[in-house]
Amino acid sequence: MSVLSFLTETASKAVLSSTEQSSITTSISTLQARIGLHFASDVIKQHFRFGSSTRGTILPRSMDEHSDIDYMIVFSENNATPQTYLNRLKTFVEKYYSSSDIRQSSPTIVLELNHIKFDLVPATTTWLPDECQAKKQSSKFITSDAELVQQLVAEISSQRPVLQKRHPELKTTEGRPRKYYYSEKSDSAEVAAVENAAAVPSGDPGQPKIDEHGLYPLLSRYLWEEFGLYSKRIDEKRSSNKRGPNGNRWLYPDVVGMEDLGADWHQEVRDCVNQYSDKRTKLWSFEAKLLINRSNVRECFFQAVSNSSWANFGYLVAAEIGGQDTLKELRMLFAAHGIGFIKLDVDNPADSQVLIPARERDEIDWDMANRLATENRDFLEYVKLVKQFYQTGEVRLYDWDVPQESE
Repeated sequence: MSVLSFLTETASKAVLSSTEQSSITTSISTLQARIGLHFASDVIKQHFRFGSSTRGTILPRSMDEHSDIDYMIVFSENNATPQTYLNRLKTFVEKYYSSSDIRQSSPTIVLELNHIKFDLVPATTTWLPDECQAKKQSSKFITSDAELVQQLVAEISSQRPVLQKRHPELKTTEGRPRKYYYSEKSDSAEVAAVENAAAVPSGDPGQPKIDEHGLYPLLSRYLWEEFGLYSKRIDEKRSSNKRGPNGNRWLYPDVVGMEDLGADWHQEVRDCVNQYSDKRTKLWSFEAKLLINRSNVRECFFQAVSNSSWANFGYLVAAEIGGQDTLKELRMLFAAHGIGFIKLDVDNPADSQVLIPARERDEIDWDMANRLATENRDFLEYVKLVKQFYQTGEVRLYDWDVPQESE
């Protein structure tokens, strides 16, 4: 296939088919009608689409599994809490879409249908109506509130670097969607505050607080659902510490995993691989953090390099990544050391993302693995489980940190 043919074929796949477009249009019409039925006319001021679907840049789900329709619902009143408006939207979708996947994700309610996903965004009328109306009237291109929202988003994004130079307290998270927040704390003070006080899931401030240890089961769930990895927690407290207070610093990963390469193979192929003494697994290693920003990005990365480079794949994992150039720094470090990065969604682990895929190491560093197994009982148990798999070809789910409903 020529380069031109490849680009032409890829471009054709990036466009919604007429069937997909028709299904999405029907779903939007149904959603609009149900909103009108559920909410009284004095409760909802307006509701409309915005985002990539209105610009014609939405990708088919076959190319982007996170492709969605952004839909804003503007409530007439403005004296309730943000969570109250989210709860109202969740009650609505649970009534009319009870068989669909429904969840709260950050400041939206996600409604996932078979062919498309909706991000329902609540809003109120506290947003400077006179100024917004004046902006609409002065523009030849803004004819609706949806187009106004798009324009405001574009202007804020384009001015972000200038605004942050003038006002260092205005900060953003990395990744998508980018979140803006105000903080007078330094980057290092933010990390300290999160580690000392624990992190609150962004969806609901009333939920229990999560410390770093609370990330491990969420990570294990994501690894199982996304990659089919059998994971195991490594507790550094179960170490010998024979080398003194700092002798084993940055030695142990937080979570390790085993990937069964032949999970979908025919039994005859598996037996053949065993006879050839070829690889049946790939081993993974993970270092988890609550928050990574410009103040601790290098320290966190090299901690992952130190404790995860023995594996076929090593990853740094964070519940939040902040700062304008943090992700850029991680990409530069990856180029030199090959450690990947996962953004863990604590509200919904299934929405976590591999922002930087790890570079595969062909061979396990068994010298380092031996050091870990000698010093830590959890890692020794992990090695025993891998050995057992090679001997029997079977995995007992209850030996691993696999979500209970999978057992």
